[in-house]
Amino acid sequence: MRNEITSKVANWGPAFNLRWISLKDIALDAFLDFHGFSSKEAAFIGDHYADISLLQRVGLAVAVENALPEVKAVCDYLTCSNINDGAASEIEEVFFAKR
Repeated sequence: MRNEITSKVANWGPAFNLRWISLKDIALDAFLDFHGFSSKEAAFIGDHYADISLLQRVGLAVAVENALPEVKAVCDYLTCSNINDGAASEIEEVFFAKR
């Protein structure tokens, strides 16, 4: 499932996957600038303290089930656990399912 999602978002431009970027705020800004989006038009999925500032910036803040309680507190939506690709399944359903 993860590879399928990665291939679908690979053409999204810079910083399409912020997971491996240490300066996530800069990466999010690059992504938004590339696409001409405001931060309120973006979604972000987080699970740790370092993600809270980004979660507070975006229009849809999402936490995985096993995120820290402080992270869950600032989020709009809670997914399944990120263990066994639970969150990836929900991303697929919400953003890529054919309607």
